[in-house]
Amino acid sequence: HTPQYEMLRSLVGSEMCIRDSFINDAGGSLCELEDPKLFKLLSANTLIIYIKTSKENERALIERAKETPKPMYYNPVFFQSSIQNYLAENNLEYAAEISPDSFVSWVFPKLIEDRLKKYSTIANKYGCTIQSDDLHSCSSANDVIDLISRAL
Repeated sequence: HTPQYEMLRSLVGSEMCIRDSFINDAGGSLCELEDPKLFKLLSANTLIIYIKTSKENERALIERAKETPKPMYYNPVFFQSSIQNYLAENNLEYAAEISPDSFVSWVFPKLIEDRLKKYSTIANKYGCTIQSDDLHSCSSANDVIDLISRAL
């Protein structure tokens, strides 16, 4: 089999293996660390690619998260501010009164809005950006490589 076939065949979860290298979806939470030294280290050893979603896919992601909340990592400043805002909007006195699922459904759109700015900033400084629709339209590993090459 060709290396491109092997790369596509090995797509498992959020990792895609390419011979001696791999593509790892580090997850959206990485931006929450706000650590320039970490971003610099990553960019020296990897290619950081922001896969920018369409507004339609963004809305679908938000709706899915509202319907099926999952644990998330929050930047502590964002988290504290969000907790205070949620308490005020829902006339609650303290955090123990908060329903975790309700909070996640409420905060997720705000988190996405905050993260999209961070993703863009990180990609502009340390990597590149490709569009999710362009990536979705790729039919081979070479198409993906060409897409990324054009973004660099």
